Amino acid sequence: MARLFGIALTLAAARAKTGGKPPDGWTSDDCDDWVHTTCFNGEEYSEDYDLDEDFSFVELFADAPTPPGKCGLCGHGSKDSVQKPSDCITCDDDSYIVYYVHGDGTGFCVDEDTEKYLFATLRFVFDPEDRKLWNCPGSPWYKEEDENSEDEPPSDAEPTESLTYEPTYQPSDGEGDATDEPTVEPTKEDQPTDKPSDGGGDDAICPFPLEPIDGTDCPDEIDKDDCADEDLRPGMTCRARDGQCGTDPELDNCAYDDKVRDVYRVKDTPAPTKEPTKEPTEDRVCPNLE
Repeated sequence: MARLFGIALTLAAARAKTGGKPPDGWTSDDCDDWVHTTCFNGEEYSEDYDLDEDFSFVELFADAPTPPGKCGLCGHGSKDSVQKPSDCITCDDDSYIVYYVHGDGTGFCVDEDTEKYLFATLRFVFDPEDRKLWNCPGSPWYKEEDENSEDEPPSDAEPTESLTYEPTYQPSDGEGDATDEPTVEPTKEDQPTDKPSDGGGDDAICPFPLEPIDGTDCPDEIDKDDCADEDLRPGMTCRARDGQCGTDPELDNCAYDDKVRDVYRVKDTPAPTKEPTKEPTEDRVCPNLE
């Protein structure tokens, strides 16, 4: 156990001295010289892979459930210098993950069981931020350089000339006076109305004239919960809401579930309309209700 603890300390030091930030002047155009597909092949490994005389991969993985797996990509350095099991950028087996041990985002390819073993042995999980600086195709963190982040506008974005609901990427030229009004007028649908919609109130249009139910003749169930329901037919019952169609909002003639309702029955006469007729009639308004 003491020996494994020493391995953990050595490996932690190796994180700092191996890999890390790209050298000065490095760009993504140099990736072919720093990222390779000829890597550790997952076969039996030996002390030739050791980082130094104080670190032994053989000893580290001696009790591991499985040995380190084959790299998919390896880096970051010359091909000859990145052939160790800990130089993997990606894994050849999709079920394996890279257990980071270096600052440039390289490490061992291991399965789930060996990942748990390494954590229990080494007692650290490394998440190197510098790996994102090695922006090479094929890396899990690769991002095309011409992509724009969600919180940054395109560099060539121009302010719009017409009114839009979206902000422009650049401020306007400052022309015009500031106002307290929105630049885009709300639509008619957004405007508040002076009266309630047809669903309730004395301005509602009910499909048929209504008559109140006698309090001693309340039905077991009301046919419709709204007297402005377009599916109402003569003889059906409904609940009047907020005095719609001239109903009495305080009728309170039937009780259901300990709540008193204004219940009406649909008469068998044509319904009134909002449109005026060519000649006056006597039945174009809600009838007098008993």
